[in-house]
Amino acid sequence: MKRILIPTNFSQLADYAFGIAKKIAEATGAKLHVLYIVPAPVNAEFTKEGNLKELPGYDYDALYTERDKAMGRLLQWATDKVAYVERVWSTIDHVDHGIINYVKEQHIDLVVMGTEGATGSKELVSGSHAQHIVRESPVPVLTLKCDRSGMELDKMVFVSDFLDTSQPVDLSVVKELQRAFDAELHLLKINTPSSFDTTREAMRRMRACAEANQLDKVHYHVYCDTDIEPGIAHFSADTGIEFVVMGTHQRKGLSRLFQKSIS
Repeated sequence: MKRILIPTNFSQLADYAFGIAKKIAEATGAKLHVLYIVPAPVNAEFTKEGNLKELPGYDYDALYTERDKAMGRLLQWATDKVAYVERVWSTIDHVDHGIINYVKEQHIDLVVMGTEGATGSKELVSGSHAQHIVRESPVPVLTLKCDRSGMELDKMVFVSDFLDTSQPVDLSVVKELQRAFDAELHLLKINTPSSFDTTREAMRRMRACAEANQLDKVHYHVYCDTDIEPGIAHFSADTGIEFVVMGTHQRKGLSRLFQKSIS
């Protein structure tokens, strides 16, 4: 892992994201990138190079002023963090598009961001933006809703349906975090009324996944609940394991990393 991106809007949630990203960077040797996006108008158009096209009848001065002020704040914020921060950047873009583009252009390995949920008041960290970024990001996304900088990363949970265990998936980030923190990896299948497997079958598929992906220090769990999301939350509460990795059969590799300590 070489680069971790923290999208920011200068909120307390962004500070929380920096706290956990810094902890990961210290353990892995990764460098941090911090990105501020000035939300572009809904009908904004961009050049192939990603620059904003100025359309007639719209005053763009306020956007440029906010971008430049944000860059100044980022540079000032980073002055005492040069040991961790490799690059800060401010741009005008649609939030989701801007983050995904930055990930691709700067070869980011992990995104860490705060999220307030769908009713949050902050544009960048609203649940809808986080959900879209999680779906579209080519790299894992870690989201959190509170300060988790003091969290111990000695145990991780990998949640999946484990339906396709015949081929390895891209768990390189998980493996690197596991090595960096010498963590145990707990594979978890949530049984629900609409998606139920026998313990024997679920254990067979989890073991096959561990073998196909050459996973070490693995433990296996089958947990029954009314739905997957409360099942993850209840398992986390019951075991005290807060660092959760989510997988899905709908796309290859890792879907997302996220904190399940929902406030």
